[in-house]
Amino acid sequence: MNKISSAQARSSFPDLLGKATYGKQRTIITKRGKQVAAIIPIEDLEKLQALENSIDIEKIEYALKTEQFEDWKNAKNEIMNHFGFNGNDIQTRDIQES
Repeated sequence: MNKISSAQARSSFPDLLGKATYGKQRTIITKRGKQVAAIIPIEDLEKLQALENSIDIEKIEYALKTEQFEDWKNAKNEIMNHFGFNGNDIQTRDIQES
């Protein structure tokens, strides 16, 4: 994986985008020698997001199977709190219990 400084990245940004888009190259951006960001192909980002979503779903399913919740609203609130969401972050529908 290539590493370049933020100054180099600024001056060669179009080239970096082309390498990520067409050459599927990953590039780490450094600032004062510290890794701070990366330019990656969109396919890599999509795979990472899918993996994170899969892990989140597994955690939610586990929580629902092992925890004793009084109702769906309680379960939803605890899960959202666990993952750092508050009511302003996402809109959810309440599920009517049958």
